[in-house]
Amino acid sequence: MRVASDNPEVVRLVTLIADEVVGAGGYVHPELVVNHEGGSLWLSLPREHNPHLTPRLDRPHPEAPPMLVVPGRLHIPVTNLAWVASDTELAYTADTAHLTSGQQAILDAMVSLFNTIDKVRIVGRSYARHSIGEDPELSALVAEARPGWLESQQPAAAVGGAVAAEQGEQAEQGEPESPAHSVMRSRLRSEMGEGDEGPLGYFMPMIDMLNHHPYGSRYEHTDDGDWLIRVHHPTPTDQVFVRYNKADSFGVALGLGYFEADTRFVSSVACRVGIPDVVEVKVAGVGAARRRLPAPRVSRSDDGLVVRGLVLELPRRDALTQLLAMPLRSLHPDRPAAVVESWAQQLIAGVVAANRDFFTRLEVLCAQDADEFGLRPIFGRVARRQLELLAEWD
Repeated sequence: MRVASDNPEVVRLVTLIADEVVGAGGYVHPELVVNHEGGSLWLSLPREHNPHLTPRLDRPHPEAPPMLVVPGRLHIPVTNLAWVASDTELAYTADTAHLTSGQQAILDAMVSLFNTIDKVRIVGRSYARHSIGEDPELSALVAEARPGWLESQQPAAAVGGAVAAEQGEQAEQGEPESPAHSVMRSRLRSEMGEGDEGPLGYFMPMIDMLNHHPYGSRYEHTDDGDWLIRVHHPTPTDQVFVRYNKADSFGVALGLGYFEADTRFVSSVACRVGIPDVVEVKVAGVGAARRRLPAPRVSRSDDGLVVRGLVLELPRRDALTQLLAMPLRSLHPDRPAAVVESWAQQLIAGVVAANRDFFTRLEVLCAQDADEFGLRPIFGRVARRQLELLAEWD
């Protein structure tokens, strides 16, 4: 493994973490490169070390070799370490006597590493939850598309990179989250265990340095309790990734503060679509978990139907049509199937039109005063990406 950094402290800390993983029986690919620039860390592996390069980018080859294997006992439970609210540094105050010596060494190294690269300050500038209030017009547009989004960013809702990037249901409102808490929470994995108060978050040594890609490697839990990441290159570059959230490009920008160019679907913004003489449909503007089928959740309201988790992904248009036709058929069971299907098609067309309208307005706004409002360049690129995907529905 090599660390590509001009900062000797970054080299020392990353090497310490890797040595702890290998010393505990884990594995770090010998040709892996840990890259550092500014506040960013990312991993790369020269493509010649991938024996299964393939045009299919959605998933690793089933026989792809391991790139990282991290013993489960090295993952560090950090949810309850009493993290200090700060705009400048990462620190915790809780007792850590329950950690092993290896966990303690990795925890201290990871905290020092993030502080060395000034991660907290950078997150305070780049994460929408911390800086969008400086741009009232953009904030108003986001509130229109994702009602309750700002409330959902409070600590009760932000547990893990995957959760932080998914714009889910509104959460119980708490104190505003500090940039330090955002750094800590964006490095958590919450599916590995349950505590008395819900899922536990864990730091994942080495794996936490992998950036997200919607078609990157998956987390694999081995029979021995280890966590394994396979060699996989979803882009033409040497960079390697893991997939750790299920948001579209808009959701990634809101939750993680950067433009994701490789998503292939749009999670609908909040909108209302009327099917004349049939029903009024409210589409909730929240993110949606990825499934084999984009299965929206439909419920009845006093004035029509409410649809949550509506994903626009062109290859699955027929499936979406059938899924939306079912609740429409329940309203008028005597109508012919072809008529009900046409209603579903009208609903989809209305949702596509509403999303086009929103992202067109977002693109226009973000083309103005980009030097004054730092989030606008990112959201302008997001708007263009979403409009590209929506254009495929013509």
